[in-house]
Amino acid sequence: MIFSGVSFATSGFSSEYGQALSSVLSLNTKSNDVDKELELSVKSVGADVSMTNKISDNLTLMAKVEYLNLQPYRAVFPSRYHWNKDYNMAGSELAATYKIKNGYIKSYNRFDYTTFDYQRDDIAISNNMVNTVLYEGNIYSNQTINLNLDKVKFFSGIAYNFNKRNIAGIFSENDKSKVDNNMLHIKSQLSFTPVKNLSSTFGTEFINVHYFIDYVDATNTKNRLDRSIDNNIIAFFSENSYKFKKGFTLNAGIRQDYYSYTKDIKISPRIRGEYKSPNGIKYSLYYGQYYQSPRNGDLVFDFKSNLKSERAEQYGVNIYYEKNNRTIFIDAFKKKYSDLTKFVYAPNSRQPINFNNDGYGYAEGVDIFFYDKKTFNNFDYRISYTFLNSKRDYQNYPSLATPPFYSKHNFTVNTQFWLDAVNSMVGLSYLFSSGEPYTNPNSKDGFQNSRIKPYNSVNLNLTYLFSNKFYIHGSVSNIFNFKNIAGYNYGDLDSNGMRQEQMILPVSDRFYFLGVFYTIGGSRSTKDKVKDL
Repeated sequence: MIFSGVSFATSGFSSEYGQALSSVLSLNTKSNDVDKELELSVKSVGADVSMTNKISDNLTLMAKVEYLNLQPYRAVFPSRYHWNKDYNMAGSELAATYKIKNGYIKSYNRFDYTTFDYQRDDIAISNNMVNTVLYEGNIYSNQTINLNLDKVKFFSGIAYNFNKRNIAGIFSENDKSKVDNNMLHIKSQLSFTPVKNLSSTFGTEFINVHYFIDYVDATNTKNRLDRSIDNNIIAFFSENSYKFKKGFTLNAGIRQDYYSYTKDIKISPRIRGEYKSPNGIKYSLYYGQYYQSPRNGDLVFDFKSNLKSERAEQYGVNIYYEKNNRTIFIDAFKKKYSDLTKFVYAPNSRQPINFNNDGYGYAEGVDIFFYDKKTFNNFDYRISYTFLNSKRDYQNYPSLATPPFYSKHNFTVNTQFWLDAVNSMVGLSYLFSSGEPYTNPNSKDGFQNSRIKPYNSVNLNLTYLFSNKFYIHGSVSNIFNFKNIAGYNYGDLDSNGMRQEQMILPVSDRFYFLGVFYTIGGSRSTKDKVKDL
């Protein structure tokens, strides 16, 4: 309802974006080209009500209220955990678009509050059940203005996010932490065409981050922390694109960031060359440098202020083709990481010490995406595959190794089939991920050299339209009940001198969803909405 498009870039993104070493996610909110609409939904996990109202030719309001509670669901489909209070989330959104003479003003605001309280078996922490509790509140607001003044385009916006978390039972049976994480973000940019075939963008950006943590572990007085940090980032960026004859385009950008907390200035050059062939295939070569601040959780422990910004260098080539409802995208990339955060843990404590920027690493691979909506009538499918080879020596790593959040092979197939005879949409998807690395203290493989078994899941969904305004949607994940493993915990030594091993399993192997949706008003057909599910 709120967003008109999502763009995810894993490499080669422009100088407009900073504070990211590997990828950016861009969300574009809708303009006011919608009619009055009210949508009601009741789901197996909660309910929500959303409203869009075109107040006038210039003003459109969009609002949503939602509530999620998994306790009724668990009564039918129990989980592996014992829930004292199941996952609860109450949230609301309010957005507005106001059309002005040469552009529009947008406002987007969200509030949500999340709680849960459950008991888990974690032998790495205790031989008893560990009680884990979360209370989290989040407020997000952004206000933007877009102006199109003949040959000049102007954008400016301000965003604020406040996140407050109270957490217990994460690293031990008796730890508690309070975390406040606030961010203010202001950005402005001007785009124009100074000469024929040349497009230029100049902008500035300001980010203020306030991070506070109060951590207490009642069982170990050495594990205590009560500290806050403030980091201001001031950036200037420029992007220029020149179109040559015969389909050649050169994009060159540069970005300068100043980090107040680490007191360093970084300059990031970025360049991309593109060639669009007569048959519509676009070929691109790119290179760029990227910087970001160390994690807030590392900065609060860096009492000696040793840390500086982290760095990545990227280059690669990609091919893009889109025509007749078919899309092909192939991207081969190489990333070199340097100045990554390193530390060690103090003896008998979880407190990191001796911070430095001696960490380094690399990532190389290929992204492949194929979308076909043309070949088969009423049937479309998406295929994506990523090969990734990556290693890092950072944080408290003893050597260069693959981090646990990387898997070498990821493969996804999504299909949708519209059945006119029964007015329904059937969807089937398959997800595969090769095993992620971990350290097994009972083997001689070494640090991060063991592998979890591959992840597999086949998911099925069905949507039935009773009318153009009323439909039901149901889905089942992991229909073949693959026994997927998230990882392993290791406890004390047993009588054979081996560490006790415990599998980390998902809350449940399958997840079931059923929702009933009813729309009042609106001009967009329910069939189109269903295809977007």
